[in-house]
Amino acid sequence: MRFALVILISAVAFTPQSFARARAVSHRGVPWQAPACSATAGLPSYGFLKAGALVRSIESDPRGEPFTSGLSIGGAANTVYATRTDGSILESNDAGCTWSVRASLPELLGGKNPKVLARHSSRIYVYTDTHLIRLTHGTVQTFGFPEAMQRVEVNPGSALHLRAVSLLGTSYESRNGGVSWTRLYSFSTMRVAASEFAPTDFDRILAWSLLGGRLSISRDGGASWQLIGPPWVRVDSIAISPVDPALVWVSGRDTTQASALYRSTDGGLTFKPAAYYSQQVTHSASGYLAPHPTDPNIVAVPLLTGMAIFDGVSLSYRDAGAATWEAEWSPAGVLYFVDLQFR
Repeated sequence: MRFALVILISAVAFTPQSFARARAVSHRGVPWQAPACSATAGLPSYGFLKAGALVRSIESDPRGEPFTSGLSIGGAANTVYATRTDGSILESNDAGCTWSVRASLPELLGGKNPKVLARHSSRIYVYTDTHLIRLTHGTVQTFGFPEAMQRVEVNPGSALHLRAVSLLGTSYESRNGGVSWTRLYSFSTMRVAASEFAPTDFDRILAWSLLGGRLSISRDGGASWQLIGPPWVRVDSIAISPVDPALVWVSGRDTTQASALYRSTDGGLTFKPAAYYSQQVTHSASGYLAPHPTDPNIVAVPLLTGMAIFDGVSLSYRDAGAATWEAEWSPAGVLYFVDLQFR
C-alpha cells in the first residue's frame, strides 16, 4: 500500500553570504575519447579501467600526501574533476591523464569528502553537507546551505537550477545557482542515508531514510513525496539508469538480511536481487553505484574490497587495491574510480 505525504510546507527562502575569487579556465571542444595515457600522475587514490585493466595513479604510496575524495565526469569533452582532502579542486582536460588545480579552499573543504557536480562547463559545483562552491570561468563563489544536505543536483537543462535533499529529509530548490534556497517539502523526520536524481528526468527523485525503511519518491522535483516499494533493512546506494528511467539499482539489504545488488524495472515499486555479494565482499556504505551511460545491463559496484562490475548476469570482481569510494563512467565508456587507499 502506498501512503501519499500531503502536508504542505510553506516556502521559505534562505540567502547566505557569499564571496568571490578570480580564476580563469578554458575547455577544448573535441569529442570524448579514452585516456591516451597508461598511467596518471598527480592524483593519489585515483585510476580508471582501460581495456579491461585497472590503471592506477603512479603515486602508489601517497602516505603523507592529500588523497582524492571526490570525482565527476565533466560536461565538456574529456574533462574530469576531482577534490582532495587538502581542500583543492582539480581539473583534467585530457580525459584524466594530467591534472591542474582549479581552486583551493582548505577552510571549507580541507579534511572533508566533498562531491562534485560538473554537468555544465560554464558552472562547476562542489559541495559538502554545509557549503556549496560554484566555479565559473572567472570566479569561485561559496554559499552556505539552510541546513545540512545529503544530496545536491543540477538541472541538465539549466546551470543555475539546483535541487537538494537534506540529511533530515527536506527537499529544497535554488533558481540562482545556490545563492538562495526555497524549502519545498519535509518527507522524513529521520536521517536520509541515500538519494538519487534521475539523470534524464530532473523532477524525479528517490530517497531512503530510516523512517519506515521504505523508499520515498518525488515526481515533481521535491514539491511532494510518496512512499513506494518494499521495506529495506539498509540501503547503501541508489542509482537510476541514464538509459532507462524505469530501471533502478539499489545496493543494500532487504528484510531477508541478504546483502545484494537489487534491480527494479518499474521505477522502484518492486525489486529483485540481481546478484548476491559473497561473504568476503561487502558494498561500501560510502560508495556510489555507477550505471553504464549506454548499456542498461551494466553497473559498476564500489566495494570495500575493490570494484565489481555487473554485466546483466553476474558480478566480476576487480581488485582496485582498496575500498572504492566513487566510480563514474565517461561518455566514451571508460570507468573512473577513487578508492580509500591510505584513508
